Amino acid sequence: DKTIINNLKNSITHFHEKNMDKLLKKNIDKNFFPTNDIIHLKKKKIDIIFFTIGTSIPSFPKDFKLNNFFKIINNIIDVFGKNPVYCLRTTIPVGTTDKLVKKYNNKLKIAYVGERIMEGNAIMEEKTLPKIIGTYEDQTYKILKSYFNSIGGKIIRTSNTKTAEFCKLVDNSYRSTIFAFANDIALCAENNGIDVYEVIQNVNYNYKRNNVSKPGFVSGYCLGK
Repeated sequence: DKTIINNLKNSITHFHEKNMDKLLKKNIDKNFFPTNDIIHLKKKKIDIIFFTIGTSIPSFPKDFKLNNFFKIINNIIDVFGKNPVYCLRTTIPVGTTDKLVKKYNNKLKIAYVGERIMEGNAIMEEKTLPKIIGTYEDQTYKILKSYFNSIGGKIIRTSNTKTAEFCKLVDNSYRSTIFAFANDIALCAENNGIDVYEVIQNVNYNYKRNNVSKPGFVSGYCLGK
């Protein structure tokens, strides 16, 4: 998107994120270079390429449409070859990363590190939340571990990429389930003339086995996946 790229070059963000403007102004043209010229980037030394490509939310029983997802990744791999680590952070079906590993005959450094941050507090959470890294190569893991250590948060290594992908989906599903439960009891309470907020406050008070959330909207684009 050329408009977004031009705005970023002028330190203008296209979404609200706490402290993002400050970070952008600090790093633009120093170690942050927005561009849509992939060939130009080939001249630079690149250690890691992160893919944050959006995927559509499938309607059951249909599956994800990943043609565009793979097209973009394959185009970039064709340009940069074997040297960088290719790290996927998108919410994807279990086994997606393995398809790339298989296609390139285990000759590329490929990993999956699910993005777990919450919009509006993303910068702080990226600095503090654990990073779950799924990869098959020790060298790939060491490179990513070193990178994420410089940001912050514990590092967790899974036995393979499928496990890391599954962890991300469990994060989403668990959070959705929490809100679904809260909304269900809110409906039941309303039907019986009961104040659900009073109920939640009472059942949570000094009872460690309960942590019932308040009802409300479920936010987060990736949760629906």
